[in-house]
Amino acid sequence: MKTVENLGRAFLKPLFPYLKFSPEDELRNNKYRLLYDYSHQLYDEEVQRFKDLEDKSFKLLTALSVISLLYIPTLNWVLSVTKPWCVLSVLVIPMMIVDVAFFLRAWKSLSETFKLTEVPKMPLDNNLLGIFNDDNEHINSLYYHLYLGYNESIIQYKIVNDKKSKYISDGHKYLQKGFTYFIAILSFAVFGMILESL
Repeated sequence: MKTVENLGRAFLKPLFPYLKFSPEDELRNNKYRLLYDYSHQLYDEEVQRFKDLEDKSFKLLTALSVISLLYIPTLNWVLSVTKPWCVLSVLVIPMMIVDVAFFLRAWKSLSETFKLTEVPKMPLDNNLLGIFNDDNEHINSLYYHLYLGYNESIIQYKIVNDKKSKYISDGHKYLQKGFTYFIAILSFAVFGMILESL
């Protein structure tokens, strides 16, 4: 059976020089395609990560906006309920200042994610067009050139995404701290009202 297969290859190979006859040949000719496909997949993942980070920062900024709308009337209520001579007012007023600072810091960190940044794109240059139009160039050259473009874009996306991720993480941390202080302020105000009514 091997001899017939070898004879078939020997007969067909001169007629069709671009046919692939073995898994080794297939792998040798497709390794650049595999490299291209892998880099394309990584590029798509980084683009999706960029979109997910934008979406997350938008949701956190929306939550902060809603909290801010509720925060001002609540602070007015807390200030009206706490008496200046009460021991709790000594704690509540500095806590409110710290709380506002946390919310402002969260707002600043989250708004940093929306600054206009140059989004990396796949390069489309004359070299790529030359490789595509040149009949002497092998398809592997095209795959390799596209791989290089994807690789450069992936590196740029990672830098941008890491910055966005850090800003979102900082904003989330300050938002949590501010919300904790907000709950503590409300608790002290309610506790002060209970003490006053006794």
